[in-house]
Amino acid sequence: MSHHMSNMASDMNTGLKFSTKVNGILFGDWSTSSFWEYAFVLVIILISSFLLEYLQYLKPRVQKLYLYHSSNSSNNSQWVIWKYKIALMLLHITILVFHFIIMLIVMTFNLGFILTILVGAGIGFLLCLEPPKSNDEYIPMKDQSTPITPPSMADHCNS
Repeated sequence: MSHHMSNMASDMNTGLKFSTKVNGILFGDWSTSSFWEYAFVLVIILISSFLLEYLQYLKPRVQKLYLYHSSNSSNNSQWVIWKYKIALMLLHITILVFHFIIMLIVMTFNLGFILTILVGAGIGFLLCLEPPKSNDEYIPMKDQSTPITPPSMADHCNS
């Protein structure tokens, strides 16, 4: 074993860092050297993580449309079914690409980037969160009566 192997751990950059100068954000040539470039990248990251949340919000709605049209067995709807299948496939691939890009951004270990991803995802989740359409979607707690009986020790020992 050469002495290069023993120094390998000291060459690796570990831990989170906060710096406006970041090299190789997604690919080798993309780097930031000023505050304004860094701020621009933060805005792009914020929009990207928000878009990921929106696409994940959109996917089940497109799936519902696909299920609705696929349950209709008329011959005229076959093309519509395939359009929804293709749309779902493209949406799925786009979501995977966004996940991959965000993973690569996190792997820069830049604290500002990571916090921006979390803020963008949080804003996206908050804006895409829908309240229930009616109170019928809640479990009617008043109508249900569940008897509460403490478990006895004898039952516990016999099992």
